[in-house]
Amino acid sequence: MPEESKSKLLPGEYVVLGGDAPDQKRASFRLRGDALDPDAITRATGLTPHQAHRKGDLRPSSDRRSEAGRREFPPWRSGLWSLHSESALPRTDNHLEDHLNWLLDRLAPAADAIKQLCVDGDLTADFFCGYFMHQSNSGFEFSTRTLARIAALGATLGVDIYGPNPDDEDRVKVVEADFRRAAVAPP
Repeated sequence: MPEESKSKLLPGEYVVLGGDAPDQKRASFRLRGDALDPDAITRATGLTPHQAHRKGDLRPSSDRRSEAGRREFPPWRSGLWSLHSESALPRTDNHLEDHLNWLLDRLAPAADAIKQLCVDGDLTADFFCGYFMHQSNSGFEFSTRTLARIAALGATLGVDIYGPNPDDEDRVKVVEADFRRAAVAPP
């Protein structure tokens, strides 16, 4: 290939590939349903939720605007009872499976009660995860043990994946540091 046709990338324009260490993760366990009674779930499980409401409860107004411009939201369309991993685990420097297992460990003593609540109250159970990439290529996996524990609760597993922000300052610093090392490395 002729020298003039080669692409010359400036620092910060290289793709960062790697593991999931810099990525942010969080997970929650949710029970949802129209007839959900958060207090009954708390009593039956012995666990205090991080978020809970009944169908028809009023949603808090948005506080992002001035008092005169506050945005009002309609009442909740369904009941919710939820535990979150981010109250105990940092969002980085761990794996998404760590967040799931932290939740599963808390739920294990109440597994039978949770399954019965789902049957009696027509509730759905799920684990909902957020994965926020801070690099161009990330990945994660779940062990069969973790997946079996989720299935044993009768819960589903969902993961929302968010791509990296091209202006992410940490990403640019890593790329520029790699570029400098490559520029001074002997041929």
